[in-house]
Formats: sequence, structure tokens, C-alpha cells
Amino acid sequence: MIKHILIGLFLWQLSAGALTKECAEIRVSGSNSWKPISFINERKTQFKGVAFDVLLLLSKKLAIEVTPLLDLPWARAMIMMESGELDVMAGIYKTSERSKKFYFTQAFLAESLNIYVLKGKGFEYKKFKDLVGKRGDMIIGSSNGKQFDAFASKHLDLHPVLTREQQFQRLVRERTDYVILDRYTANWKLKKLGFTKQIQALENPLIKNSIYFAFSKQSPCANLLPQINSILKAMENDGSLNEIYEKYL
Repeated sequence: MIKHILIGLFLWQLSAGALTKECAEIRVSGSNSWKPISFINERKTQFKGVAFDVLLLLSKKLAIEVTPLLDLPWARAMIMMESGELDVMAGIYKTSERSKKFYFTQAFLAESLNIYVLKGKGFEYKKFKDLVGKRGDMIIGSSNGKQFDAFASKHLDLHPVLTREQQFQRLVRERTDYVILDRYTANWKLKKLGFTKQIQALENPLIKNSIYFAFSKQSPCANLLPQINSILKAMENDGSLNEIYEKYL
């Protein structure tokens, strides 16, 4: 009995030590092409976007260095978050499943998702059920919000793809009926692909989602969440967050 108690105390001390370990740096990743939220510059040398501008301000106020890990596939980055190889995902939707794995800050931005279709192939959309019987595409490992994800898993035909370019290319070839994407990323991708005259958004958005920073539960930097939320709240109140967002519009 005494032996078991001593072992339990030893394991508890190890756990407590991990929780109180100092955050020396913030290892961060994000989407490589989610303009204006999180993307990599043309030379592929650094992250840009609202999420990283906000994170850099946070790091300065906290006096902690940010170390970006560039060009990680989203699914790989999420695995690294679970293991603690990554501390933060900059720019992410919050779902019940993700909340079991990660800690979330307060939202720093809200974004609407639109439904894109071929011109002349549109349909009326008001509720999720209007997508039943139609083919859609979805980036592997991505989320379109808790309610939509739950509905989609039971009722929708969503084909997994690796990139947003693939989503629109399949739409133009009529291999899918619609693509779900935020307006800013969609406009950027459509222009890059030369599809602006072929594809349009439906009038009603799919959903409006809040955007967060997610912290690995294995990261010592998660202890900074109360401080980070206080700073984000102050930036929201004084208009700083909105100023950063408008810079990219």
C-alpha cells in the first residue's frame, strides 16, 4: 500500500512539474492559404495574415518568442498539436471534438462561409437540408462549425480533397456541385485559377464562424490563456483587432 502511494505521489509530482514548466517559446502553425486569416508569403519564408499579426502582438506583450513551423499540412499540424510538438494553431474553428483535445482562447474574429457553385448551376439555399442530395468537397481535417459538421456527417455527401485549388477545379469539371469556403480565400483562389467568371457564391452564407487560437493541452504555454484572453478582450474593446483585419481588406 505504501509503495503504491509513493508511486502515485511521484507520478503526481511529474504531472505537476509539466504543468508548471515555463513557456520559453510559442511553436505555431496555421493554414498555408487561408487569406486573410493565415497564409504563407510568396517566397514561402513566413506566415502572414490576421491571426499571425495578432499573435505577434500577443508575444510582444508577453515577452515570448514565436517560432513558426512553415508549410505543414493541416492534418499533420493537428497531430502535432495533440502530441505537444506544436503549441498553437493560429486561426481555427472551435468544435466539440477539438475542445476535447485543445484549449481555446476567446474568439479574435468572426468569418462567414459561403457556398460556391458554377454559374448557371445555382440552387436556393436557406438551411443545411438544402444541400442534401448534392455533392460537395471538403478539405481533409477541416471543420465548418459544430452544427454543420454534425449535420454533414449524417446527411451530406462530402468528398475529401487536399487543397482549395482541387475544390474549385473539381467544381469547374462538374465533379462536385458546390464548394464551401470563406469569401476572402475564395476570391483570392478564383482569381489565381482564372475562374472568377465561371463560379459564384450563393446569396445566403452557409454559416458564420468565430475564429480562435488553439493551444495544445501538452504545451506549457497553455498556462498563458488567462493573460492572452485579457489582452484579446482589451484589443477587441479598443478596436485593435478590427484595425488588423481591415488592413487585409
